[in-house]
Amino acid sequence: MKKLYFTILLCTVASLCHSENAKRPIDAQQKVLLDERGSDYYSYHTGLGTLEFLDRSGERGTPAIKILLNGKAIVNLEGVTDKGGSEQSLMLDSFTNVIDWASSKGNQSGPSDVKRMIVSVGATSNCVRRYIMLDFTDTKPFVSKPFSYNPDDDICEHLKKVKWGKQETFIDLAGPQRYLYRPQREVIGPIGD
Repeated sequence: MKKLYFTILLCTVASLCHSENAKRPIDAQQKVLLDERGSDYYSYHTGLGTLEFLDRSGERGTPAIKILLNGKAIVNLEGVTDKGGSEQSLMLDSFTNVIDWASSKGNQSGPSDVKRMIVSVGATSNCVRRYIMLDFTDTKPFVSKPFSYNPDDDICEHLKKVKWGKQETFIDLAGPQRYLYRPQREVIGPIGD
């Protein structure tokens, strides 16, 4: 009787967990990240080494003012302000598609490498002023110039959609603004549909 009760209890718990997970799907890449990294969400693997986001105290975290690749700064916003005088920070948008992951490593364990990443630049995550593209697909990292049509630094930008492609990536911001990125080149735009 105890075995039957225990079996029923396990099945009930398993079905509850399964139905809860069905409401909040998690893709395989996110699962690997959560399993491998625990609470360390500010460090990423790339084909060129380890990428880290450092906050004002020099610790991993956001809002960040530096992005390091293998310990060397590839982006540094220390002392950078917008036209209104607000200090600028680097953040990953909560939009889930801001990272282009390398294809699966086959039987190798661990997370896949980041190929490209779109990073938000702004005073807070609630008001992003512009974006930058980081590209790790060549022998050296590429950091784009900031992009968005915001010449007066008075608009809060919103990333709507990213369509990653091998030769061309389309980035749609609210407005509507569409930008084109080709590997290892500056982001072009706004362009027409």
